[in-house]
Amino acid sequence: MTEEEWPILSKSAWIEDDTLIIVDETKLPFKLEYIKGSSYHDAVRAIKEMRTRAAGQLYTVLYAMLLTARKNKNKKPEEILKILKEAADALGNARPTFPLKAISHSIYKYALEAYNGGKDVVEAVEHIVAATIKKHEERIMKIAQNASQLIKDGDTVLTHCNISGILVLIARECRKQGKNVKFIATETRPYLQGARLTAWELKQDGFPVTLITDNAVAYVMWKKMVDLVIVGADRCALNGDIANKIGTYQIAMAAFEHNVPFYVIAWPDPAIPTGKDITIEERDPNEVLYYQNIRLAPEGVNAYYPAFDVTPSKYISGIITPEGIYSPRVIHLYINKISLRRFFDASD
Repeated sequence: MTEEEWPILSKSAWIEDDTLIIVDETKLPFKLEYIKGSSYHDAVRAIKEMRTRAAGQLYTVLYAMLLTARKNKNKKPEEILKILKEAADALGNARPTFPLKAISHSIYKYALEAYNGGKDVVEAVEHIVAATIKKHEERIMKIAQNASQLIKDGDTVLTHCNISGILVLIARECRKQGKNVKFIATETRPYLQGARLTAWELKQDGFPVTLITDNAVAYVMWKKMVDLVIVGADRCALNGDIANKIGTYQIAMAAFEHNVPFYVIAWPDPAIPTGKDITIEERDPNEVLYYQNIRLAPEGVNAYYPAFDVTPSKYISGIITPEGIYSPRVIHLYINKISLRRFFDASD
């Protein structure tokens, strides 16, 4: 896949020699800076600090596992596996809501199976990382194609937070089909991913995009400025509930009230029955109280920052997957085709 076919944020981590390179998303769009890591510990730190997120976390975890294997290739296979397990645990627990553990442990388990089968552990990690990335990118392209079918010529799509370039791919599919599409992006407090990343990605690719404050969503829907909503999700339960960046829940309710279709890009997790079973990350209150080291509230004021919320399935019009678009009421049937575990395991 060429750079023209894939937006920059999806290529947000890679390895150069013995160094893990991660795009520092907190500096975009004003600066393109990189985090340089020598071990998986640096990757864990970058993920915890949200200097990489969304698809960036996926690439960071995969390449951190690969770097760990390469750096320990001269050790005994048993030692390599022990270190890989430590890396998988640390990376998997870096943030609780996004399924990092499923990603990191799928790599470790593949390496373990290779060892049990008498194969080279490092070569196994090389293979599974490359295959997982290839499969992931193929599925994302299918998602873009499926999502584009929901959009009519002249539609305006509202989105929240940032889906690591997927909206650009959807818009490109619409362009291929001769359909014009416009976007409304929320700022997405407190890190402003919508303003800094989503709006920037779309503008870079030549698509009309309008930025609004997070609390203007219901108003623009009331003004009939929105035709449909498309957001991503960090977790999807078997009953169709989803967890996404904080603020998604109220957008879904506003869409429901104004008869605006609300679609989610997600994969169901067979281990999560309902939204109540999704772990919600609560981050440092200072991330709300400060922005770029500037305090936004008077001293003595407290803050509360749940990074995600759960949107009940009743507000969701459809869940967009590589295999098609499912009603949240039947998303559990998707498990018959592909589970979250298999999504991150390219060995099949």
